[in-house]
Amino acid sequence: MGYFEGGVRVPAFLYSPRLLDRAVGTEYAGLMHHVDWLATFVALAQGDSFKGVKDGAASDDIVRYGDGVNQWGAINGVGESPRTE
Repeated sequence: MGYFEGGVRVPAFLYSPRLLDRAVGTEYAGLMHHVDWLATFVALAQGDSFKGVKDGAASDDIVRYGDGVNQWGAINGVGESPRTE
């Protein structure tokens, strides 16, 4: 994937006491979009991710407001990246 196809690789690091020992010092080569951080942080906080909001209250009857996916399992070395596109 080239720069003009919408993809770039950026250096980054992550620190968390919740990282498994096998994930410390590794490189993550899976696909990830910046919107995935919000979904991942909401999942880590055990929040109700992306039901959507209608009149200030959570609602199931509208489209979720984010396109992010929880990447924590993949970052932690437990599974593959949930993104395929």
